[in-house]
Amino acid sequence: MRLGLPTLAFLLAGTPLLAQEDVVYDFFDGCPAPDASGPMDIWLGAGLWTPLVEEFQAECPALQVTFAERSSADNLTGIRLNLSSGQGGCDVCNIEVKDFGQFLDSGAVADLTDRVAPFREMIPEAAWSYVTDSEGRVRGLPVDVGPVVLFYRRDVFEQAGLPSDPDAVSGLVATWEDYLGVCQQIKDATGRACFPLSRATNDARIYEMMLWSQGLGYFAPDGGLTVASPENVATLELLARFWQQDLVTDSESWTDQWYADLSSLDEPVASLVIASWMELFLPTWIAPDTAGLWGVARMPGGGEGSPRAALDGGSALFIPAHSQQQEAAWGFMASTVLDDDVMTAFRTDPTRGGILPAITTPFERPEMNRPLDFFGGQNTTALYLDVYRDVPAVGLWGPHYTRANEAVRRAVQQVATGAATPADALAAAQAELEPLLR
Repeated sequence: MRLGLPTLAFLLAGTPLLAQEDVVYDFFDGCPAPDASGPMDIWLGAGLWTPLVEEFQAECPALQVTFAERSSADNLTGIRLNLSSGQGGCDVCNIEVKDFGQFLDSGAVADLTDRVAPFREMIPEAAWSYVTDSEGRVRGLPVDVGPVVLFYRRDVFEQAGLPSDPDAVSGLVATWEDYLGVCQQIKDATGRACFPLSRATNDARIYEMMLWSQGLGYFAPDGGLTVASPENVATLELLARFWQQDLVTDSESWTDQWYADLSSLDEPVASLVIASWMELFLPTWIAPDTAGLWGVARMPGGGEGSPRAALDGGSALFIPAHSQQQEAAWGFMASTVLDDDVMTAFRTDPTRGGILPAITTPFERPEMNRPLDFFGGQNTTALYLDVYRDVPAVGLWGPHYTRANEAVRRAVQQVATGAATPADALAAAQAELEPLLR
């Protein structure tokens, strides 16, 4: 049955889904769980998920599907309650990958190792690593990823006498030291700041990207802490130089001033290191008047042999171990997340454009590789795929990531405001985290 693309209005949890009459999508070839019956709860976002769930319901009439759209924060709260109580909640659950580590070894998440085995080569190993528990059992199915790149203003680079072609810019910023030097050139030539980087409210995200792009993290393979390692300290020392040399604005992420830094035609920042999903936000609501002024380049790294790749964001689907609809849940997951047509639509449909699928098989399709006018006619997808394939698995998004980020965030803020040296701030953060590993 083919179903129409509905509006993005919220559907109340507990309300059975009804198929729409408009013909748009036909992604299911019959019910992927023909023997399943009874109630089933799916917790996902809006956009293309809505017609997919509706079509699933229509193809599987013996199931009584309820669909709850939930924000990331509400979803995480509900998942914690669901898994701790061992009853009710979602049968298909969506979670940000950075939050999944706290549940992987809990015994409360279904083992998908055998189910995903035929599909392992469709998804790079870095994405699998963050849905895999300490015993090597796969507990989730990656949906989308956020490879980190450098978004930059072509006009600012040209005003500074620098090349603005993406390949040339990638070469200019091969290392974080190189990027620092480029930022200094831009500041000297134009007076422009290089990127927004709040001091007192810093969230440590760019610091984590710097670590990741060098193959570094917070946790060693043996489970020990590397928060205060010499390499991590050196990375924070380098980050501090952007403040010390007055190369950044003191704008908190996702605030009006941050948006103004990116959208200004007169006094913009020159660049932003962030994930590929920023491609969706810049042209639609952050900086729509800057069409043609942006380019996308490879992010900096740590020198020869470093990956110059990281992730920021991404999500996965999983099934609670207590779910009574595991066959139906897996049928829905496999028929959507592992389907080239579905994931191509997620990348190209106007309601979901910019989402980068975890599976790489659709990436060679022409519709995935269209030139984007907003980015000067650049085919950004090709770059994202190259970065995604190079992302290493590092000890960052583990079981204690949330606590580690909180401790390191305070350390970065102390360094930024001059309250502590990088070595002292990270030593204090490591001491705070050590009891978690005992």
